[in-house]
Amino acid sequence: MDNTSSTSSVSTNISNKLIKGYMSPGDNWHLNACVGSNTGSSDNSYGYAEGFKAAAELMLRLLNVDKPAAADENWGSDLLIDTLVYPICYSARHHVELALKRAVPRAWRIFKMRSPNDSHGLSEPRQNELTHSVLDVWSNLDAICEKTADPRLSVLVKNLKPYVIDIDQIDRSGQTFRYASNAEDSSAHLSGTSHINLQYFAEGYAEVCALLEELQLRLNALVVEYSMGSFTSKLNRDQLVEIAKLLPPRDQWGSPSFDEARTNIRSSYQLLSRDFQKACDIIQEKRALARFIGKSIPIDALKRDTFVRLHSASTGSQGALASLDLEERSAVFGLLQVGSPTVYPEQFESFLIPRPTDEDAAIQFDLERAPDYLARRVSDRPDLVERALSVLGQGDLLSDFRGVYAQELEDLRIARESCEEIDFAELFRKLRHKKGAEGSSSVSS
Repeated sequence: MDNTSSTSSVSTNISNKLIKGYMSPGDNWHLNACVGSNTGSSDNSYGYAEGFKAAAELMLRLLNVDKPAAADENWGSDLLIDTLVYPICYSARHHVELALKRAVPRAWRIFKMRSPNDSHGLSEPRQNELTHSVLDVWSNLDAICEKTADPRLSVLVKNLKPYVIDIDQIDRSGQTFRYASNAEDSSAHLSGTSHINLQYFAEGYAEVCALLEELQLRLNALVVEYSMGSFTSKLNRDQLVEIAKLLPPRDQWGSPSFDEARTNIRSSYQLLSRDFQKACDIIQEKRALARFIGKSIPIDALKRDTFVRLHSASTGSQGALASLDLEERSAVFGLLQVGSPTVYPEQFESFLIPRPTDEDAAIQFDLERAPDYLARRVSDRPDLVERALSVLGQGDLLSDFRGVYAQELEDLRIARESCEEIDFAELFRKLRHKKGAEGSSSVSS
């Protein structure tokens, strides 16, 4: 592809997010890399070759690799900005391309969980996408996220658009920073750009990296979230939580207050009658959602006596340890996991599975549910069980647990308050000062 026409606007458009070709020295002039026809040479291939050579040597040196015997005296120390600009921009651009390509299949997985029977005119992405156009990959990702109809995902992808367009304008094929000239017609790359300011580039690249990282984290979370089934064709989990909070308690459904809430919810979320009913069905079905309408779905394996025996087991009671059956231990293990803010409450059911037949998985299963481990863990972190019972809507069990583990919960609260009162920065400063003083006295003696 000929980049001459597409890059001519880049050199004067200061709104670009990554590449900024200054026509005048500008800010941080010492970080202006001369590129294109501004290098003073009709053949820029030497600059490209030297740039990648220097980049390889610099990375080796950063890893504390010893200077090779055959290396010249400048090995690992060539910091010429006009040549290093190429591997810098190429590496950054390639990272963006790979990150977007990595996001596409996970977005598609979420889309198909949301719409298993309707592809909405989209084709399943190829496993090994051959295109190097960042804009094409982004457009595919954007279309999938739009059809997924989850604003938590689509907004993030939209935020990437200015950076992607900037990359596409100057390097659609992924070759601009790799080779000095276009393979199709031998025209020089970057001929319409005189400078690339690396400070400006670094700022924009840091921004796009942050957005890509946030996108990856969001995709990972939503894959888990959608796999739990807490959604409808019109509503995601967050929206179901919002609706559950707007509904009156379950025992008041059918009352005028419920009718009023239904009217307001349908209007706010643009729901048909069947969409609203589906939302109500899901809210009643899932423990983590049912709690908002005052409905508790029991955990059959757990009783107050379970916590009493678990507490006795933590003091070394062999009888209590032996009395905890597998269903109880799996449920307690599930509470410890769900007590973490990073685990969805709906994942609780996944910890109640039967013992695996695979030998390695069975060993891990047994270790996680060992009575002595669980007893010790709950005594050390009763707050995890407390939080899990709360988010699972187990009000009666929560009261029972707090009664049995009152001392452990109080001890943990006191310990945390004590830690909050400690000024660790001041403590470390004093320790460093003391260490320095001891070092000085030993030297003087």
